[in-house]
Amino acid sequence: MALEKNLESKKTLIKKPFTDTDSPTTFQAIGIIRGQYFPSQDNPREGIVVTESGTTLSAHLRQSAQKQCAGHPEKITESQVWSCYPRQIEEAPWLKLTLKNIRSPQTIREHINFFLIRGVIVNQDLTANTFEIEIRRNLQPSKNGKQWNKFKPFTLNIVGSLPSDSINQFWELACSLDGYNLVLEDSHLVSANFVESDDVALPEPTSTPTPKAPLVKQANSSVKKDRLTIQAHTPKNIDLGDSEMTTAGKLELTIKINSFPEDVRTVENGWKHFELDCDGVIASITVKPKIFKKLEDAVANYPMWVAAIAGKMGSRTKDGFVLENASITTFERKPKESSQESVTTKV
Repeated sequence: MALEKNLESKKTLIKKPFTDTDSPTTFQAIGIIRGQYFPSQDNPREGIVVTESGTTLSAHLRQSAQKQCAGHPEKITESQVWSCYPRQIEEAPWLKLTLKNIRSPQTIREHINFFLIRGVIVNQDLTANTFEIEIRRNLQPSKNGKQWNKFKPFTLNIVGSLPSDSINQFWELACSLDGYNLVLEDSHLVSANFVESDDVALPEPTSTPTPKAPLVKQANSSVKKDRLTIQAHTPKNIDLGDSEMTTAGKLELTIKINSFPEDVRTVENGWKHFELDCDGVIASITVKPKIFKKLEDAVANYPMWVAAIAGKMGSRTKDGFVLENASITTFERKPKESSQESVTTKV
C-alpha cells in the first residue's frame, strides 16, 4: 500500500464515469472512446481501432470484450463505445489501446473521449509543454516475487502543463484524446510528497526503458496546450542509406489515405504497385489485384472514404522502405453529424 504525506485532499475533484478507488493514491489509467475495431487477419484480438474523429490506433481486444462480441458480429462491424487502457508504444502512432469492454452510449455519452490518469509525475518539459506520468503497480507482489512479471511500471506522455515543481507528486488527470496525443483538460494534486512504503519491494529496473513519444518543442512556452498530431517519426543520426545496417525485427505499420494513389502500375502476375509519401518517407507497396480493387470500389461508391493500409516494414529503399504483406481496409466516412462509421471492406 502507498503512504500519503501531506495529502491535499481525500476526494477527487474530477468528475469521472468510473468507480472511485479505495485509496486516493491508487494508480490508474483508463479511458472511454467511440470507435470501430478492425481485427487483423492473423489474430482477431490484435488489430486497429478507428475513432469517431478518424484517428487510427493500434488496439488489443481483451478477452472480456471478445466475449461481449461473441455471437454479435454487428458489434465488430459497427462503431462502439469502449472502455480502454492506454499504453505508450515504441513506433508510430506511439499510442496503443487495450479495449476492455463495450459501454452503453446512453449512460456514458458525456464522458466519451475521456481518460482518467492517476500517477506520479516523473518528467516535465516546460518548453515543449509536455510531461510524463508514471503508473505503477497497486498490489503487493507475492512472496516469491513472480507477480512483478505481470505488471511493470509504465509512463504516459501528456500534452499540457502542470506547476514546475510537480516532479514526484501524485496527480489525478482528466485528459482527452486528440489525434495520437493525450491532452490535459483538468488536473488535481492528490499528494505533494508521495512515497511508497518500505514493505512493497520495487521491481528491478529492466534493460528496456518505457517507450516515450517524441517531444516536439514549441516556440512559445506560455501556451498552455499544444495539440500535437504526430504523423511519422524518423530516428535522428541514422543514415537510411547505410548498407551495413541490419534489422532485428519487423515493424508493423498502418498508413491512412483518403485519396486514390497516383501512378499505379501493374507488375508481374497482375499485382498493383504504388507508392505513398509519408512525411517525406516513401512507402513502396505491392498488393494483389483483388486487394487493390477495394480502393477502386471505395472511390466509385463513396464520396468520402478512408483506407487503412497495414503491413510490416521490409527492406530499405533509396527514399524509404517496402511495406510487406500489405492488407487494405476501407470504410465510408460519414458526415460529422453522424457518429457512426460503416465498414465497406476488410481484407
